[in-house]
Amino acid sequence: MSVTSASPQAPAINSGSPVRETLLPYGRQSVDEADIRAVVDVLRSDWLTTGPKVGESEEVFAGRAGALSRFIGGYSAGVVTEHHSPTLIQREAY
Repeated sequence: MSVTSASPQAPAINSGSPVRETLLPYGRQSVDEADIRAVVDVLRSDWLTTGPKVGESEEVFAGRAGALSRFIGGYSAGVVTEHHSPTLIQREAY
């Protein structure tokens, strides 16, 4: 018995045929004028990296998360979140 494999095609980036006819978007955003105004307000404030808006956004997110709200914390990057995850989990102990 012999096993044959299909010859791989070159990816589109290397002059191969595209897999799709249309672009597959990675995500869709919903940004309205209120969102834009909120960002502009923060950019014009003295608080770019910390400040009252961080706490406000954590509270809103926690309110939407319901029972999980005790684990809510806002971080700027995934690596930072991973580093602080044990801290968030320890909150349950207190």
